Amino acid sequence: GMESWEEAEAALDLVSAPLAVDGGQEHEKGSWDEEPEEEFVPPRSSDDGDRNYDEPVLIVELSEAARQLGADDIDLSSLRDQLQQALYGSFISRSAELFGSGYCRHSTRERCNDERDALEEAKPDAVFTVIPYPFEAEGISIHALWAAVREPSGWEAVDEFKVLIADVSRDVRWKSEMCVELEALAAKEQEASFEQSMTEDDAMPFGDDAEEAVSERSPSVIDLLLDMLLRDLARPAATTLADHVHEVAERRDFLRRMWLMTFGRLPPASGLALKHMPRPDIQPVRSNGPSRMLVPLPRA
Repeated sequence: GMESWEEAEAALDLVSAPLAVDGGQEHEKGSWDEEPEEEFVPPRSSDDGDRNYDEPVLIVELSEAARQLGADDIDLSSLRDQLQQALYGSFISRSAELFGSGYCRHSTRERCNDERDALEEAKPDAVFTVIPYPFEAEGISIHALWAAVREPSGWEAVDEFKVLIADVSRDVRWKSEMCVELEALAAKEQEASFEQSMTEDDAMPFGDDAEEAVSERSPSVIDLLLDMLLRDLARPAATTLADHVHEVAERRDFLRRMWLMTFGRLPPASGLALKHMPRPDIQPVRSNGPSRMLVPLPRA
């Protein structure tokens, strides 16, 4: 709920604390990796129900951010503050840039500490930090955008897609709009399925023949969507590349079959001009691919 996010913002100094503290004194620059960062533990209000269990956060590889800035000797706690200041100034566009940079991944309040531990274990020389989402930014309710991603849709298949959308390396407005479009597509497909059951002879086959029909035509919008989403899914720290490829293939197959069982067909991509649906020429964000430009920091 609203209260818990506002309280989390009020407690931000908790996570903005210097990374390495010794007897109340900051370590000198260059020795930031001697002490682990404090765990991020946002406050929870007493009436905080399950609906708030997964507030979004960013896990940022601070040491890589410093490297991309060409400033390996930079004080990482001050870099973190600058990064957060830049982010909160225009959160949606800046977080999109950060996801594209290769040193930021999506996580949630519930699991971020475990994920950061795993990342630091996999890369012992790196320093990772957790940055919570602001409650609102640029007059937009970030909380409402995230709620649109996490609210149940009424279709189990769609909700499984929404779990995937929530996790990819994309900004929260993109995720919210993607979910709205997906639910609109589901409603349209349910209506088409109902109309199909009313008429015998329809050109578009459903059920058993649907998969064959799709492969004969243009690719399904569901296949294009899965291609895009799974490409933007960051690999978990403890998962090998081979295992990740295998898990992605299994998840793809599972989501495809769920959609097919729910709606009776995989809708062809032609004729669906959805704003966020992938086009053949689209350049994907690769969260663990080649690094791109760092988010510009505010001038001092």
